[in-house]
Amino acid sequence: LDNAMKTGDVGRMELLIPRLLFRFCGGPSSHYAIGLLELLQGLQHEWPQDLRYSQLHRYFVMRYCWLAITTGCEGRFLAFDMLQEHNIRDIKHTFAVHGPFATWDYIKKISASIPTQRKIKDHVEEQFNHFRREKSHTTPDWEEDVANLQTAYHVGQAHVHK
Repeated sequence: LDNAMKTGDVGRMELLIPRLLFRFCGGPSSHYAIGLLELLQGLQHEWPQDLRYSQLHRYFVMRYCWLAITTGCEGRFLAFDMLQEHNIRDIKHTFAVHGPFATWDYIKKISASIPTQRKIKDHVEEQFNHFRREKSHTTPDWEEDVANLQTAYHVGQAHVHK
């Protein structure tokens, strides 16, 4: 499912819905099971005829209502709920408003610009930070970090008194 979501393969995502439904029914995640059951019911029975049987309409719903791509790069699709979590994180933490200007009206006003602010932040980080933290969650490798730091000190001659 993760690979299908990243690549934007909504057909494969739809084929996985029954398997996921059984997995969630058998575990403690009954709310997910109910959500998937409602989605299957809508896809197969409840939605209007033209939406259920027309491949064009069905494809439109799956393609433009399940996944979003914000970078324009292949393999970078995000589920809409994950994209919304990113937006909430940025509103609350990354681009948080503090002080006397932290009103709901101001937050509403700047919320639309957050995707652009995120791209500017990423671009500036990419241009200026040579040894920045990566965006993926990995186990830290201190040996590589120390080697990179030693190389930077040696090349930059930080230890030489001038």
